[in-house]
Amino acid sequence: MRPFLSCSPELGIGLRWDADRDALFVPRDVSVSPSTLKGHDHLLYYCFLILLLRLDCIGMGKLRSLTTDEILVQVYFASKVCRIANNISTTRGDAAVSLPKVDNIVFMGMGEPADNAHAVVSAVRTMVDRSMFGLAQSKITISTVAPDPGAFATLGQAPAALAWSVHAVDDALRLKLVPTTKYSMEELRMGLVTALQSRANKLRRTMLEVALIEGVNDSDDDAMRLAEFSQAIMNDVNGSKVVVNLIPYNAIDHPTYCAPSKERVLGFQKIITDGGVLCYVRTTRGDDESAACGQLATRKRKHVDDVVVA
Repeated sequence: MRPFLSCSPELGIGLRWDADRDALFVPRDVSVSPSTLKGHDHLLYYCFLILLLRLDCIGMGKLRSLTTDEILVQVYFASKVCRIANNISTTRGDAAVSLPKVDNIVFMGMGEPADNAHAVVSAVRTMVDRSMFGLAQSKITISTVAPDPGAFATLGQAPAALAWSVHAVDDALRLKLVPTTKYSMEELRMGLVTALQSRANKLRRTMLEVALIEGVNDSDDDAMRLAEFSQAIMNDVNGSKVVVNLIPYNAIDHPTYCAPSKERVLGFQKIITDGGVLCYVRTTRGDDESAACGQLATRKRKHVDDVVVA
């Protein structure tokens, strides 16, 4: 392992396998998003969401799935670095060096969890084991693009919250944004409903994630469809709660796509909340240095050796 400091608000940590991997920490509430695949074949727009662990590999191709141990070691080193930083902070009397405890794990971005479900479920069970990492089930989220309706049930075996990278409710638009999709949104919704119905009440809270792109999926109609879609899930699953998470698109020199205005994002949010659905807007972080989700893996690293910390 060789740690390095990034120029964005995150602290980067490099973990060495047969390809580079960098774990990014958000200092406000430290979250770790462990990669489950070395590369992946779901190169979709959902990869532009916030990414807290990344993998650089040529062509973004899938090399192989990570084992349970390789997933867990990311969390281990994240926790270790935070402990070391806090020890340094105490020794120097410098609070600026300290980092919060790692207590929020998110599987998302680099590697579709459903493609490596066995290792993901096994890793989560270890994370919540009180004799191991001892994390709360509510503090672990598995985010999936839902390759098929059964993905929710498979990943639902893990004692963690489920999140779905939806991006659009309209089938034609979602196919454009998620070109690997092979099922209608209604088929996928029923897969989620079935999975939630079999879960304990405390794990029936789910999040729908939408990367908002100006002029693509940010219209009033898109918002109304999303609100109705969310309500339909809650109506079908007793005790469930759906939360919509809006992520304004992070520009990565795409010739067509750009982020909607703040006013448009807030207008989109209001339509959803007026529809009776809780909705948050995620603060974009790291986009100044293309350090947001997917960006670190889609741009060539420049002058990394210049910022390596011994």
